[in-house]
Amino acid sequence: MDFAFIPANGASRGLLSMWNSSLFMVENMIKLESFLWLQVKISSGGVQCLVGNVYVPNSEEDIAFFFESLSEVIDLFTRSCLICGDYNVFLNLGERSGSPDVVDLSFCYFVGSNNLMDLPLKNYQFTWYSSRDNDLWSRLGRWIINEAAINGFEGISQVAENWGLYDHRPVIMSMGAINYGPKRFLFYNSWLLDQEFEGVVKEWWCSSTVVGWSGFVLQQKLETLKTNTRNWKGYSRKGTNEKILSLEIGLIEIGFQELMHHLEENGVSVELRRRRMSILDELWHEYRVEENRWRQEARTNWLKCGDRNIAYFHTACKVRQLVRKIQKLVVNGATEDPVKEAVFEHFKSFFSREDMCRP
Repeated sequence: MDFAFIPANGASRGLLSMWNSSLFMVENMIKLESFLWLQVKISSGGVQCLVGNVYVPNSEEDIAFFFESLSEVIDLFTRSCLICGDYNVFLNLGERSGSPDVVDLSFCYFVGSNNLMDLPLKNYQFTWYSSRDNDLWSRLGRWIINEAAINGFEGISQVAENWGLYDHRPVIMSMGAINYGPKRFLFYNSWLLDQEFEGVVKEWWCSSTVVGWSGFVLQQKLETLKTNTRNWKGYSRKGTNEKILSLEIGLIEIGFQELMHHLEENGVSVELRRRRMSILDELWHEYRVEENRWRQEARTNWLKCGDRNIAYFHTACKVRQLVRKIQKLVVNGATEDPVKEAVFEHFKSFFSREDMCRP
């Protein structure tokens, strides 16, 4: 276990970062009075990220200067960025109770100007408590991350743990997907752009023969249709991505840039011109398929407002998944984990009954 620290100034401003050297390799380190930066490489996947440990000062002048300095460090890096610590300020009035304090605008500007995100806090609302001055409750401890971290780490979320001996709650950054059991079947409108999709659906439906009452027949035919669709080559986004990649490589193989230059200067053969147009037509079709799928998953009308940046939809999907993710369930006052078993037992009770002795 390795560590780095910044000594405390009196009873505050001390920072300590610890990491398992077999899992994380620290490539660079920046130490200043109120923040500690680690440029980390994850050993298992080789992913690089920037992890910051901060303590925001209390005075208004120091707060503004602190966030300006922090922004300068963030501008030096383009990879995933995760910043944790005691911020001593809050983003909205709902993060404070028992005090008429106002929101610090320099903190809001820092988060917005650097495209950072404050994910919803799981389990509890506040992370700091003081019994002085009519009981103060605030959300001071938090993790703030950028879009690259949301897209790079699956299932990322921040969770507030139980109180310890101190007046601050621990806030943990959790990562990893949760197994909720079988995934529901989703129909993507982009499938309708495939010329063969309608034909294969008719073929699957007509080739399925089921005997029984009408409700049973419909249910079985839909199950068969769902299975065949999942085995269809166009179901997975991976197939679309591979096709886009192969088409882009095809443009490189025919020397697209050189071809365009030669076409501009001297003209080109009919065969090469047709090959170029064929690849471009197919490539734009796959781009539209991918764009429609992301737009449907993001459930947004942003395209209608004029922004066609696909990166927006990626982030919107990730944030939506993180906000809706269920990590724990409370049943009869007790926390149930894993979630899948708690949900199974709940619905199982609707379809079971106790044996009764009848006269």
